Amino acid sequence: MPYSVLHLTVLVGALLAIPTLVWRRVGGKVVSYAALLLGVGVLMLGEVLRLAAALNPGWSAAVATIGGQFPIYASGLILLLVGFLSLMQDMKAFQVRDRQAAEDERVRAEIARLHEAKLKAILNGVTDYCIITCDIEGQITSYSGGGARILGWEPEEVTGKMNIAAFCSAEGPEAVADVFQAVERDGRFEAELQATRKDGSEVPILLTVTPLKNADGSLEGYITIGKDITEMKAARDALRRERDFVRGIIETNELFIVGVSLDDGRITMFNHGAEQISGYGRDDVVGRRYADVFLPPDDRPGFQQFIVEVAEGKPDPIGQREHTIITKSRDRRLIAWTYTMSSDQRGMPYHIVAFGRDVTKQRRMQANLENAKTKLEEANAALARMATTDYLTGLLNRRQADLLFEREIARCRRSGRPLAVVLMDLDHFKSVNDTYGHEVGDVCLKHVADRLRDRLRASDIVARYGGEEFLLVLPETGREDAATLADTIRRGIAEHVVTHGDLKIQVATSAGVAVLDHGLDIPSHELVSRADQAMYHAKDLGGNRTVTWHEIHEGNLEATVADSG
Repeated sequence: MPYSVLHLTVLVGALLAIPTLVWRRVGGKVVSYAALLLGVGVLMLGEVLRLAAALNPGWSAAVATIGGQFPIYASGLILLLVGFLSLMQDMKAFQVRDRQAAEDERVRAEIARLHEAKLKAILNGVTDYCIITCDIEGQITSYSGGGARILGWEPEEVTGKMNIAAFCSAEGPEAVADVFQAVERDGRFEAELQATRKDGSEVPILLTVTPLKNADGSLEGYITIGKDITEMKAARDALRRERDFVRGIIETNELFIVGVSLDDGRITMFNHGAEQISGYGRDDVVGRRYADVFLPPDDRPGFQQFIVEVAEGKPDPIGQREHTIITKSRDRRLIAWTYTMSSDQRGMPYHIVAFGRDVTKQRRMQANLENAKTKLEEANAALARMATTDYLTGLLNRRQADLLFEREIARCRRSGRPLAVVLMDLDHFKSVNDTYGHEVGDVCLKHVADRLRDRLRASDIVARYGGEEFLLVLPETGREDAATLADTIRRGIAEHVVTHGDLKIQVATSAGVAVLDHGLDIPSHELVSRADQAMYHAKDLGGNRTVTWHEIHEGNLEATVADSG
């Protein structure tokens, strides 16, 4: 019995130590510790049964029976062994992963160190190039040794003392400002131009300018690389190779750069920028077909056809296109590509290199801007309509009618043709509003406006001039024609019954006509006043009739006023 108590005590301590002390110090997977704890539990069960049999001999037979049917100690030891071996395997895997992570970090650091050393060697050792950095104002901040051979100035004469505009043979600061704007707009600038040497002579150079950015992505200045191409103009192929070399030096890692074999469409090159944009590592994609990795199924046949056409030399050797890629996280990104092709000695393309820029947000912003522009144009059009038209009837408002009226009067005076003005007012309109409500009154106003639109010409001006008052300006219309037209419109309004729900209302109007004849020089407001006087004479005579101002002025009203029939 003492041994059983001791064993049980040890097992209890192990049961407590495994999930607390051991797991914290050793680590491992939950499955390994579950096996260990289960094994300890089984052994504890065996010790408890043994202790029970020792304390009560009557239980010995039952304990022996249980032990015979269930190999408790063997099962517990097996579980302990399985858990221990699994834990050892976990520890080994963790050690391998830690060593691999440390090795990867060391390799990355070594690659970065070598890259920095190579870049310094290139900048200091390549004397055929003048490599200059400057701030955003063009003040030179560094100047390579190659500049002394090409431009004649030594680094100590230039760095911190001169502006890059001093090297421009024409236009000076204006030309530099144009170059900087092109870099900010397009991401780079490249051209052949003439540079001014220290002795005043000019030298042709191939100039490449790219932005120099801080770690946070803000613009710090510009990198300019100039190459003397005096002896290379006759050898354009050699110049192209050198230019490609310069491009390789200054290429930013923000671009999605991928190389694709034209034989089978497999990826041969994949840069850091491509990893950042796509989420794939270089080892994940190199050797796989580009279409299978990045393109939606519906786009793959079109890309394969493009590869075939490129291999046959149909497209230009340098081109641009856009298409959507699917990232590792299954997002869709729109990439704008610029591609170039490598050709064999026969001039046939065999490899394509594409430089991609993620324009997803840019295109989305462009679409949003276009949508906002459309909405703004629609809003402006609505505001323009609101500024010139009456909100209820859709006719011109008084302000716009007065502006157009002045133009017609000026045209009438130039042409010598007559101009008629008609004022129409609804009879007893206040009683309609008071009896049936303003909603019915609005229906009556719209009814009159519709009748006016139906009968007038496109050259006529028709406006809601007051609450229930309408103005008609009739170019090249004499007195009799204006009176006849006004009375015809008045009769048409009266003949059409206004229906609103169960209501049927007959609308009557009074019309006054005034005419500006050739040689009559009166202002527009006087002409409207004459029409207004004639309209109120029509109302005084009982309404629902047309009166002309000339009949009132000539004292022949009774003979010429249209009847109310």
